[in-house]
Amino acid sequence: LFAVAMLANNDIVLRAKLEDFRAEQTEMARGMTLPPKL
Repeated sequence: LFAVAMLANNDIVLRAKLEDFRAEQTEMARGMTLPPKL
């Protein structure tokens, strides 16, 4: 992801795709629930 982020600094299309990917990952993570603590 770091390499893609570096490339996205100069590529508008890649930047948009990276932002979409990050938003999707964020929503997926927010929808998760952790198992109960043992």
